[in-house]
Amino acid sequence: MLQVLIAIGWMWGIGVIVPGMDFVLISRISFLHGRRAAILATFGDAAAIALWSFAAFIGIQTLFEHAPKLYHLLQIIGSLYLIYLGLQLIWQSFKPIEMEKASKEAEDHKNRGFFLTGFFVTLANPAAIFWLAAIFAANLPVHTPWEWGIPIIAMIGTMEIVWYSLVACLFGHPLVSEKFNRWRRWVDVVSGLVFMGLAVQIALESLLQ
Repeated sequence: MLQVLIAIGWMWGIGVIVPGMDFVLISRISFLHGRRAAILATFGDAAAIALWSFAAFIGIQTLFEHAPKLYHLLQIIGSLYLIYLGLQLIWQSFKPIEMEKASKEAEDHKNRGFFLTGFFVTLANPAAIFWLAAIFAANLPVHTPWEWGIPIIAMIGTMEIVWYSLVACLFGHPLVSEKFNRWRRWVDVVSGLVFMGLAVQIALESLLQ
């Protein structure tokens, strides 16, 4: 169980720190509305991620129980998705962060509160469940007990809260945001290469089993 948590945790951790829509949203809210508003949005984001995690875990477990032969196929598909994410990160490293897009998302949901802003923006992003499904397919044993889902989902939600609370506290300052943006390209490139390396490892292990 501990090995599974560690494996899922570090893979999810890499995905969390890579700047994406939720990162842009939280940092933008922090800059425009203050840290408290950004932290509320962070909890909304974590709630949506927990919901996506539950859906991905249930889906993977159901698939393993009713079609165990698809386990290796799903690992290969997950590996291809990781390669896609890696290439996408490297490609996006040459593009500026689209702050305007995140600002529009926040503006669209402002009447629902910052918590619901974070929740609905993350919930509307289907990439999260594909990423979670890829992680689960790569690390969960075929006969994973259902009760393992509780600590796994709790860990993922907690990591989301911790990281984006830190983002909310730091990126309220324009100087910090500007400095990070200078290093973002290298963060994206390294993360993309890591994802692609993981994909190759997972695919080889699946083919050799």
